[in-house]
Amino acid sequence: MPRRREDDSDSEDEARRRKKLKKERKKERKKDPKLYQMVGYSNEDNPFGDHNLNQAFVWKKKAERDGGQARQTVREKESKKQHFYDEIQKVRHRRSEREAEQEEMERIRAEEARLREAEQYADWHQKEESFHLEQAKVRSKIRLVEGREKPIDILAKNIILLANDEATEKTKEDEDLTRLEVELREPHTIFEGLSLEELRELMEDIKTYLELEGDGPHQGFWKSLRVLCKKEIDDCANRKKDTGIHGAVMDDVMQTFRGKTAQELDDMRQDIQGKIDANDGTLDLEFLEGMLVHLTVFRAQAEVREYHKTMLRRQLERLEDRRAALRREQLENPEKFASQQQAAADAAAAADADSGGLAAPDASSAATAMEAAERKKGLGDLEEELGLADEVELSKGYWWQDKHRPRKPRYFNRVKTGYEWNKYNQTHYDHDNPPPKTVQGYKFNIFYPDLIDRTVTPRYVCEPADTKEFMILRFTAGPPYEDIAFKIVNREWEFGKKHGFKAVYERGIMHLYFNFKRHRYRK
Repeated sequence: MPRRREDDSDSEDEARRRKKLKKERKKERKKDPKLYQMVGYSNEDNPFGDHNLNQAFVWKKKAERDGGQARQTVREKESKKQHFYDEIQKVRHRRSEREAEQEEMERIRAEEARLREAEQYADWHQKEESFHLEQAKVRSKIRLVEGREKPIDILAKNIILLANDEATEKTKEDEDLTRLEVELREPHTIFEGLSLEELRELMEDIKTYLELEGDGPHQGFWKSLRVLCKKEIDDCANRKKDTGIHGAVMDDVMQTFRGKTAQELDDMRQDIQGKIDANDGTLDLEFLEGMLVHLTVFRAQAEVREYHKTMLRRQLERLEDRRAALRREQLENPEKFASQQQAAADAAAAADADSGGLAAPDASSAATAMEAAERKKGLGDLEEELGLADEVELSKGYWWQDKHRPRKPRYFNRVKTGYEWNKYNQTHYDHDNPPPKTVQGYKFNIFYPDLIDRTVTPRYVCEPADTKEFMILRFTAGPPYEDIAFKIVNREWEFGKKHGFKAVYERGIMHLYFNFKRHRYRK
């Protein structure tokens, strides 16, 4: 009996499975395979919630009204269904095309936006670079006006002055530039006396100006200066290359290149390069290549020299044009010119009366800026300012005062003080109670930014004072500056560079630094 019950339960499970499978097959038969393949919708799975989606719609009222006339054959039904399928396919195809077209348009818009942003960034970056380069030129103008020019400012001075004369709209710095004189020194001489660090800084400045110039008319000038600066850096850093030329014939090679124009040196370069390219085996190629190395430097010097002469010639032409225009104006309006001269003379006379006949201090912006820059350095330990109390009044009268109004130069001087720890002071004083200070040296800085003759260097002269303990130190520069003198301690100077002695005139400033000798007595 138990065995029979097991067989009955198994048969019931099998019947249940068959019934379920039959039901699933029936559902599959209800699906329209074609519609399902095309759309992917079934009675159970569609976005409309329609469980009779695959069943044909019958308009019963219409069928009743029409009677049996509305009946259609199977072929007509299939044709109509196929027409609907074709319409669905066309709609789906149009939808897919529209979506693809929209995606393509979105991609094109995104690409255009990206390109526009990249172009805008590149334009912004270029404007930023151009701004920084222009600021380099503005900084040069300011340094030139204030009399604290760097070597790069001296190299670019004539270019800046010429561009300033040709400019129609001028800023305050451009107006101040009109008072500056043309740089007469040849540009390649600026490298003399510069340290290795200064030369490297100058090289970076030259590259900045070369980038600023671009394809402009001064491009060759800056390229030649870059060649000369690189050669000076190599010489200063003891990196002289072995050019294959023996020292005994080096002077002859230099003499061959010296005094030649840039065009003549170009012709020589082509001749030497042609011999190297021919290479018939009878020539010393190493010697010829060494000549090309030196020729490049001489060619750069020649181009810089010719460019400098051209700039001076153009400046002279502009001065002549300005002088001719002023002469024409004088002839056309003689009364106006005479009144201007009389007003200037009256103003000068009034200034002389107000100052009691003494020359007015130098009021130029360049001199004021020089003094401010020197004062900004401050005073060192045990240093004091040498002021008006130590200035000596001199008798006025100069051969050039009819042409140029004398002006008193500005200055900022320091006196160095300290303690002398001799035997007596060591015995009677200590560091908490030090001995009286004594003068141990001076630092004089006299400012001459507007000298008429820049080829004459200011000089100093020591003259006797009313007592032997002091002496008069007089500084003489020439027009339009009057002499200036100071009363200092009369002691023996240390003239060694290691002991702090310095007497040099550079960039419009006369520097005179010296310390007094210290005498040590031994038993």
